[in-house]
Amino acid sequence: MNYSTLPDENQYIEYKKNRTRLSRDVWESIAAFANTEGGIIVLGIEEKKLDDKSQFIVSGVINPHKILDEFWSNADEILNVNTIQNKDVRIINVESNTVIEITVPEAKVNQKPIRANGTPYIKKEL
Repeated sequence: MNYSTLPDENQYIEYKKNRTRLSRDVWESIAAFANTEGGIIVLGIEEKKLDDKSQFIVSGVINPHKILDEFWSNADEILNVNTIQNKDVRIINVESNTVIEITVPEAKVNQKPIRANGTPYIKKEL
């Protein structure tokens, strides 16, 4: 992904601020992407509203290794099926900040529905 010009969020890309820890909606987004065609979640991107229009800026995450430890420690507990592997998660330096890019593959038919905390989430098209 090109971080100099961030594309808008859509059914395949979602941004999360998550500067110091993971929010519950990260797990919901993972389940939604896994239940559809997959997608990318980027932690460390903040949404700013200007004249009712969204603009996304790189705000970065603090201590990405701590956030990833939290992610990997909880993934199998929160998700009924975890489709994400080590190769799907990257720490990237952008504009003197660090972001975490999580590529969520689509779950196989026999794995669906993927649930976060026992509740299925299906991402709706924007």
